[in-house]
Amino acid sequence: MKFSTKAIHPEIRVYDDPGVYDPKSEVLVLESILASLDEAEHAVIFPSSSSALMAIAGILSPGDKVVELVTPYGLGISNLASVFQQFDIKHETLVFNGCESLEKALSKNVSLLLLQSPTDFYFEVFDIEACTKIAKRHGVLTIVDNSLATPYFQNPLKWGAELVCYTRANYFTGKPESTAGIITTNSSDMHKELLSRRTRLESFDRLDGSIKTMAIRMQKHEENALKIAKFLNNHPKVENVYYPGLPEHTSYAIAKKQMLGFGGLLSADFSLSLESTSKLVDALSLFSLSPNFGAVESLVDHPAGRNNPRNLSNDGSTNNLREGLVRFSVGIEDVQDLINDLDQALELID
Repeated sequence: MKFSTKAIHPEIRVYDDPGVYDPKSEVLVLESILASLDEAEHAVIFPSSSSALMAIAGILSPGDKVVELVTPYGLGISNLASVFQQFDIKHETLVFNGCESLEKALSKNVSLLLLQSPTDFYFEVFDIEACTKIAKRHGVLTIVDNSLATPYFQNPLKWGAELVCYTRANYFTGKPESTAGIITTNSSDMHKELLSRRTRLESFDRLDGSIKTMAIRMQKHEENALKIAKFLNNHPKVENVYYPGLPEHTSYAIAKKQMLGFGGLLSADFSLSLESTSKLVDALSLFSLSPNFGAVESLVDHPAGRNNPRNLSNDGSTNNLREGLVRFSVGIEDVQDLINDLDQALELID
């Protein structure tokens, strides 16, 4: 069945152990849907993204080492280092400079390889198949944060990952903020381990209703994002556009191979000062200023224009987020209205 059908007509998982779930549990129904959408055998939903990260840490042992793969811009997964520190797990970042550097890093007593693909802001796409092959040679598990692509556009388990996490489930809900965390896997042992690490789900995001419209929303997000990326790419006040659906993007070839679409997020590097870029963002009427993403309404983020912790890398140094860099989470409004809004804002800036 296709994604849109599975989201509405789920095949409920049956577990031999009656203690795992109440067969009528709404959590079981929701997790069955999530597993099916991610082409996985199992899914576990957590009340928060931090509790999902703690569950990942919980499957490791004190003293284990995790390598997080990052781009030259040094942007990794928020709050990750602090979570692993609580469990006495060593966390190192590796700037990816090709498979040889990854091979060398994973040969040094590493337990887990973690990567986000696409990455935030610059939307670089790691070759998950190549990375997982190297990891398996060294007995290292791989987990992919698929929050920005969603299972609609990418299924990392298909490319060899053992675990997939959604540290931000905004696209599942269509809202700018979602508290839920999600992990999927094909391993029954890991599934049981993750369940044992989950606290009681007294409350959690009600994703099942919004998931039914996810396919339609994701199609519109991507359709609008591509048109806006092309508009900005041809504008004289824009130096670079970062969207993996543009042929000139450094990850275009990998994205075409690995992904089913290019998503609804893009960034533009404007040829403007910090002050002028801030004025540009303020002049937009259909894009709300927010560090979040995935909402049905369009959002804009100017990280250099405010005191944003994502400007700092794990060692406290400044990441390479330029003054004119702006990220757009493109909503599902009429795309010409969005382009007109961008055009009028750009006209106001000298």
